[in-house]
Amino acid sequence: QEAISDCTLSLGFSPSVKAYVRRANAWAALNKDRLAVKDFRSALALDRQETAALSGLEKSLRKLEAESAKDPSSAKNSELKEIREEIKALVANKLNAAEKQTTSNTSTPSSSSSSSSASSSSNTAPQPPTSNTPSSSSSSNSHHHTT
Repeated sequence: QEAISDCTLSLGFSPSVKAYVRRANAWAALNKDRLAVKDFRSALALDRQETAALSGLEKSLRKLEAESAKDPSSAKNSELKEIREEIKALVANKLNAAEKQTTSNTSTPSSSSSSSSASSSSNTAPQPPTSNTPSSSSSSNSHHHTT
């Protein structure tokens, strides 16, 4: 209850995904899944890619669907179906966004890895002369000390 009050106060000042998700999780812990669903949806309205809100919404919705299965004629069933469709769309969008990011990340590393292999081969070439130079310098320095 305290978490719910704190989040409600915070949301009164400034709506945030974090506060909605925290309050929704608190509602879910109290088995008030309708209220949890409402807050998870509010969080997703602010950030469609929020994983915690999406998974919390899925869990609460499953509990509500299990309850409504006991009364198939309930008007609440159509609302739950709408929310289920919303989740499917959000998951599809999230998967598409992840796929696009993976595709763009795949092309970027290959170009940078070829440039880094070129730079590492150029870094490798100067190093052997550098390592030989100090040993010959130290030899000549030791001759100076003996003389």
